Amino acid sequence: KGYMNLAGAKSLIEFIVNQCIIVKSTNPNTEVKDLDATPEALQSAATRILRVMTVKSTSAHSALWPYLLQFINDKKYTSTLPILFKCISHLAEVKTQENAPDAIINYNLYPDLATKQQLYSRLLILAASHPFHDNNQQYAIILIKALSALGSNIHSSLTEFLHENANALIEHIEVSLENNTFDLQLWQDALLRLFKQSLALIEDRSWLRDLCTSLTDQYALYPKDSQALKVIHRYLGVATSKINAIAQVTKIIDIMLSQMNHNDDIERQGFAQGLGYIASTHLDSLLPRLTAILKVKTKKGGFFGFGAEEVGPEPNIQASICLAFGYITSYGNQDLLLSRLPTHILSNLMPIVQKAYQSNMPPNNEEAMPEGMPEGMPEGMPEENSGPSVEEID
Repeated sequence: KGYMNLAGAKSLIEFIVNQCIIVKSTNPNTEVKDLDATPEALQSAATRILRVMTVKSTSAHSALWPYLLQFINDKKYTSTLPILFKCISHLAEVKTQENAPDAIINYNLYPDLATKQQLYSRLLILAASHPFHDNNQQYAIILIKALSALGSNIHSSLTEFLHENANALIEHIEVSLENNTFDLQLWQDALLRLFKQSLALIEDRSWLRDLCTSLTDQYALYPKDSQALKVIHRYLGVATSKINAIAQVTKIIDIMLSQMNHNDDIERQGFAQGLGYIASTHLDSLLPRLTAILKVKTKKGGFFGFGAEEVGPEPNIQASICLAFGYITSYGNQDLLLSRLPTHILSNLMPIVQKAYQSNMPPNNEEAMPEGMPEGMPEGMPEENSGPSVEEID
């Protein structure tokens, strides 16, 4: 009894967590002897040990809490997150019920833990992008329960809010699974609304700036993951619209542009919508940056300038920014947009539309490009996919 309070306890926990990482056998031709443990068997045993230590061994709580949060924002441990969040949720609930002095984490004492903002970002991005990761139908439910249990350790203003909405979200998943009606887009829209509503409750601008930084750090955890990157773009756009630090806003816009894969239609949707959210409060920081990207440059030719040609961005980049213009005009400040529309949007959009129109004309068709928008061009963006609201899910 009490051995988990001795030196080396955290090393033991780290060893067990490392065994929880899902590692498939690398050589299928290797014969496994009856007495040998397969990687899958070892992973299963480690998961069971960690769960038993959490639920049955209260003496281990001092080693587990809040130490397990150290693994949350590390890409290496992504496959262990179901068991980690199950354990963390249980520990958080026990600490809260006992009114333990360490129920609210003093993050200054634990510099290696995932921060409040990293924890919030990680939970929401995983729940929104891959609610049934690795065919685990409980995956999103585990994450939503963790959100509820950890609300007070994310922000004091979110304790009741996350707890009240968790049950409705979980019920929505369970009912949609039972009826085979789950819709990923509607689920993502519901969590996005939850995110928006939660930020409206937080008045601490420093906390929000740190949240933006944490969201930009999330890009590195999901390389080539279209759904996750789409979600990050959207959440980052919403969070950026809540801060006033212009230098940070400009930096975030540049990060979004640099992280964007313009060949991915799924990611493009989130990217465009994220820029639209930024435009709602930072239109004058965003439009000049997009105008600079679309600017056509003259490539010098040979002697006396013969052979000079105009060079612009790749068509897929143009497509991303054109889609963003749609969301910008939909979400942006309408009073400001009226004066910025000719200079920053129409002047850039019309040459692209005209070129696309002409390239699709039949050969030898001398019909001139009609002035203004071509017939059939939508005059505005459709409203954001509403989906079920957090309240309507109940």
